[in-house]
Amino acid sequence: MSYKISVIVPCYNAEDTLVRCIESLINQSLGFENIELLLYDDASKDGTREIILDYSNKYDNIIPILADTNTGQGIGRNKCMEIASSDYFMFLDSDDEFTEKMCEVLLNEMLDSGADLVTCSYLNHHDSETNEAFNKYHGGTVEGDKIIFEDNEVFNLINWVVWLCIFKKSIIDEYNLSFSSNAGEDMHFIFQYLVHINKSIYLKNFFGVFRYTQEDSISYSYTLTDLDEFLELTVDSINIFINEGIDYSFIFRPNIIFMIYQLYVSNGNILNDKEGTISFLRKLNSFEKKYKFNYNYPILIRIVNDLILHEKYNLAYIYLYIYEKIYKNDFIRHAYNKIMK
Repeated sequence: MSYKISVIVPCYNAEDTLVRCIESLINQSLGFENIELLLYDDASKDGTREIILDYSNKYDNIIPILADTNTGQGIGRNKCMEIASSDYFMFLDSDDEFTEKMCEVLLNEMLDSGADLVTCSYLNHHDSETNEAFNKYHGGTVEGDKIIFEDNEVFNLINWVVWLCIFKKSIIDEYNLSFSSNAGEDMHFIFQYLVHINKSIYLKNFFGVFRYTQEDSISYSYTLTDLDEFLELTVDSINIFINEGIDYSFIFRPNIIFMIYQLYVSNGNILNDKEGTISFLRKLNSFEKKYKFNYNYPILIRIVNDLILHEKYNLAYIYLYIYEKIYKNDFIRHAYNKIMK
């Protein structure tokens, strides 16, 4: 059977969220019969695989891909792309949902406009509240509720997540694009894709994904290895643009915030490894000086970043260590979040 869209969902220990994720796809206004759903189980240790097999037994258009060993979601997406049969690809995380018209609206916009990539805004559910979240951009041509980017302007839309986009299989195949196994694989994949396209569209006032974030529960588990990989992919992504004669390194300034933030928020207790943390801070110093990141960071990040840039690594470590203890105190963190709203 020919499908209009292939939707790829990598899954790992997702038994608590996977059913609502799949149901959001079954209930798409495009008609589920027009969707090829590929569910990749990355050697889960809970009931994820059983859920996938149960749904695949009910629906012929649900394809289970079952890994024997854990590979990471980037590799899982690659395996699904090798199998996917439709001309258009979309991605969804197993703990999120597409809103009802996500597939229909993005596909129709791509077909009607001739764009190579279409993206949208999303609804962010956090701490029992749901808020509208928008992509950052500059330039572009405004036509009603959509922003059109052509030629080099496609880089002016700052969107680092694949679950907000629809992609053309033909472009992915022609340039042999794939996801990295490293942290930050979404960002790297999108920037590889952007180099090869001529037109993208941002549907600013269409909210296509219901995104669940667990930041306040300190659910992150980044390690120093993850951050090293993220920094490496950031450099690779910047070089993609530089090799094309386009210096868009300014796009990556927020990556500094992300990497410093992960040092104190992660459940991986990164700061227990003082020597490793200071080594990473030295890499950040070299990175920022090379790409000249002048940026008005939030005050808490700016303090530690100034220490890093002035090579006061021990003081930066002490600052982060103290702030980690404060941040991971539930009462203080909740109070701080309320004050900052």
